[in-house]
Parts: sequence; structure tokens; C-alpha cells
Amino acid sequence: MPVDLYIGGAEHAVLHLLYARFWTKVLADEDLVPFREPFTRLINQGQLHGSDGRRMSKSRGNVVTPDEIVEEYGADALRIYVLFMAPFEQNVDWNTDGITGARRFLNRVWNLILTYWLPTCNGVDPDLEKEMHRAIKTVTERIETFRFNIMVSALMSFVNLLYKQAKTNHWKTKTFQDCLEALLVLLAPAAPYIAEELWKATGHDCSVHQQSWPRFDENLVRAESLEIPVQVNGKTRGNIGIDDLTSESEAFSIALETSAIQKYIHGREITRVIYIAGKILNIVTT
Repeated sequence: MPVDLYIGGAEHAVLHLLYARFWTKVLADEDLVPFREPFTRLINQGQLHGSDGRRMSKSRGNVVTPDEIVEEYGADALRIYVLFMAPFEQNVDWNTDGITGARRFLNRVWNLILTYWLPTCNGVDPDLEKEMHRAIKTVTERIETFRFNIMVSALMSFVNLLYKQAKTNHWKTKTFQDCLEALLVLLAPAAPYIAEELWKATGHDCSVHQQSWPRFDENLVRAESLEIPVQVNGKTRGNIGIDDLTSESEAFSIALETSAIQKYIHGREITRVIYIAGKILNIVTT
């Protein structure tokens, strides 16, 4: 101690947090411990609401058990969906329809790796190498800051980029294969089972979870910082900070986390997102 990270619901502030801090201060006053706070950092996760819009509770009968979801969709699809569904601190309504999107993403990863894995090849693709380092940077930083929804979004964008490279026949390079390996290591914390299966299927002996975390080269990930307006139904409601490499999904996720934007889309259905890279983001609601 002190513990470097405390994660818990805000409703536990009295029963857990208050008393832990109280006793720590008592011990510190008696010179029994060399610190006055038991936790260095506190993060409150948002509440999960059932399909009826109320907080999930056994007494309300609106709880969805993980086992039934895992049986139908798989454990990794559930993990991806939970990470992607909302910012960590935000309340969210459970919607089973979203899991199908997570499963489709994992199917795309599966097909990408098994279709385009080529262990022995040469050739360097400088532009693709930059994209790989940018993906590593984004995923790494979003994990550290608990922005797991943007982490998953970055993985999805990276997979889309690799498919684009493959369709233009720019995949028989060592750089492309390095990207596939990096993708599996980056995916492993979010989808450990599929990442492990694919790691073994591509001829690796040790577990993917025993690999060193990929490092990015700062010289390859430099980008220009920008501030763009965000419109809701054609009216400017705020601005967000991005860079010239930010994808539509990343810009949209950033906008959703901005309080100035949230109040204009809360309770509304988002029907369309229009993004002009580096210029403007427009969210259409009904």
C-alpha cells in the first residue's frame, strides 16, 4: 500500500471508500503507516441498466447473466461489447443487439489472420508501418486512461486498414505480417481466447499473453493537433480536440464523451454521423 488504483461504484463511497480512508488516517496519526491515503487513484464505473432502462438488479428481475450471453455469442464477443458500449464512467443501457457487431468484428479478425498470414516474406511498407505504430500508440494510451471504447474503436480501424491493404494486394510484405502479429498482441487483453487461438494457429510456440507489449516510435506517430466543431442536427454545439489521423469512429467517441455534446443527444436516437476529416463532425438525431 497505498493501492495504486481503486475501482468501484459511486454507491460504495460510504461503505468502502470512506471507512478505508478513515482507518488509514487513524493509522497514519499513530505513525503505524507512512501514508495518509489508502488509494492513489479512484475511478467510478458507470451503472449498467437493463433493457427496461432501470439499474440492473436481481430484485428487479432485469439482470442478464454473462453465462447465457457467452453460450450464444462467446466470451470474447461479450468482452468486446462491454468494453465498446460506452465510456467507462458513463451509465449505459444493455442492448443485446450490440453484441452481434462485436462478434462480426472478431470474425473479421479471424478471417484476416487466417487468410493473409504469410510467415516468410520480405519487403517494407513505410506508410503501413506508420499506421501500425499509430495503432499501438492509441491502444496503449487508451488502456492506460480507461478509454476502452476508443481502444476497441482503434482496433477496428486498424483491421479495416489491413483489409484495405489486402484488397489492393499490398499484403505480401514483412510489414503487413508484423501488423498481424501486433494486432493479436493488442487484441489479447480484450479478446484473450481468440487472440490465443490465432497466435497458435499462426505457428507461434509461446502464449500471446507472454509476449512483450508492442512499442511505438514517436517519430512515426507525430500528428498535427486540431480542434473541430461538432454539430448536432446541423447546429454547432461544441468543439473537440483531435489530430489529423483521427478516424470517424474515434472522433465520434470523443464527441460522445464531451459534456457539451452529451446534453444535446441524451435520450435521442443517433441515425447518422457525418465526418469530414479534420474539418467537422455532424451528428444527426431523431
